Amino acid sequence: SIEPIRLITEQLSAGNFDIYTLTPSGASPETYQPTPIQMERLRNSAAYISVGTLGFERTQLRKMTESIPHLHIVNASQRIKHLPAGDGCDPHTWTSPRNIKVIATNICDALCDLDTLNRAKYISQLYDFMESADRLDREIRTLLADVPQRSFLIYHPALSYFAQEY
Repeated sequence: SIEPIRLITEQLSAGNFDIYTLTPSGASPETYQPTPIQMERLRNSAAYISVGTLGFERTQLRKMTESIPHLHIVNASQRIKHLPAGDGCDPHTWTSPRNIKVIATNICDALCDLDTLNRAKYISQLYDFMESADRLDREIRTLLADVPQRSFLIYHPALSYFAQEY
């Protein structure tokens, strides 16, 4: 659905799949309308990996995919406790290293379902990804260990999960 999900999927798939982002950089995932070319690419895809809480996913995903019965829909944020925001929940689940590990596991599970022959490879890639996320978590905790203030101001509420974790 969006760039962070594409980046994780590319790392885990190790080049075995062509990965495309439905929502281009700079477009609002809350109001995005896919182009006819993107819909054709979606029709030719094996899976769609969603954040699960984005505006267009909540309002349009079912309509977009009901004519594509073979399409495997993956909710990358499944098993994440969502934070409330406005009239729904905060979709920015990937901003927390803890959550990004859940997202990576969900994506790895989907890749293993789609391509059972390369299951061991995807699990190995997941292991490497988890180690990287753990390293990042340790670095962030070290950087923030002596910070006396535990609050910040931000225009767009994209860092709620990060703020909750740290």
